[in-house]
Amino acid sequence: MKKTIMWKEINEQKTAIPNCISKNKEILKQISKNFNEKKPTSIIIAARGTSDHVAHFAKYLFETHCGIPVSLAAPSITTLYQAKINFSNSLVIGISQSGSAQDVLEVLQSAKSQGAITIGITNTEDSVVAKESQYHLFCNAGKENSVAATKTFLTQLYLATALVKEISGSKQLDIAINNLDNTIEKALSLCQSAIEASQTFRFSNEIFVLARGFGYPISMECALKIQETTYTRARCYSVSDFHHGPFAMVSSEIPIILLSLDKRVEKDSLEMIEKLKNENAFILSITNSKKVSDLSDKSILLPEDMDEISACFASAIIGQTFACSLAILKSNNPDSPRGLKKVTITR
Repeated sequence: MKKTIMWKEINEQKTAIPNCISKNKEILKQISKNFNEKKPTSIIIAARGTSDHVAHFAKYLFETHCGIPVSLAAPSITTLYQAKINFSNSLVIGISQSGSAQDVLEVLQSAKSQGAITIGITNTEDSVVAKESQYHLFCNAGKENSVAATKTFLTQLYLATALVKEISGSKQLDIAINNLDNTIEKALSLCQSAIEASQTFRFSNEIFVLARGFGYPISMECALKIQETTYTRARCYSVSDFHHGPFAMVSSEIPIILLSLDKRVEKDSLEMIEKLKNENAFILSITNSKKVSDLSDKSILLPEDMDEISACFASAIIGQTFACSLAILKSNNPDSPRGLKKVTITR
């Protein structure tokens, strides 16, 4: 595993984040000034795949810290159905690692033509998304060669967090950002635990990945990483949704990965664990809760005083490592999954 490009790029995140931070300080201030002058009443985010999981995370951030409703764009409304969406009093964000996503671009262009504030978040400075946006937030993560996104995901996650912090003035987000170096070091120190945990899943053909709150977008990304590198049918659900129809699929043959990263969702997590145990399901938890850890069959325990935003960053790295290790155990190449390319163009 440690000879793969994916593993190399997982470890490059400890330098990618500082590079991203230093590159975007001034532009974040400019965006915040414009935002607070125009006071948009809604936020729309267009993205696909891994970037869409960042969009979900940004939705939680904006709505929690700014109190502004966020919608995740359905780009086909613009590109295929050619409907005229009113973006005039909105902040519209397009997230694309390559910056070449045509559908994201067309949403941004429509919004820009109506006078909306537009932001492109990419890892390519000269991309069309970067050029067409009013503001460009640059991941500055360096070239990412593995098909599975790692450092571009984490830098996008940082940019979403930093953007909301700058606009809202949130002290909580400021503390989490200032502590990111320590968070990443702690996550990397737990990677061996993720490697060991993956061995339990070696012969699994299906996995459920569960979370709630801020951890939910991270669980979506963990499931995607498992899907694309191991070819395992990993399905992500919100803990609250899983209580409904999906719970009927639970059996002792399908292991569960549970992310419980926030004291506010601890009670829900504990209730779900008890319910899963009644069905003899195997549970691996990634958590900063000793209670959740103790009730799980296996756990990767983050520091209990780690806040939920920091825990999300740490869990993303742990999830990437788990997927990379599981891919190798299943004799797959995580750097070049079958049927996938690094850049996917959709319209």
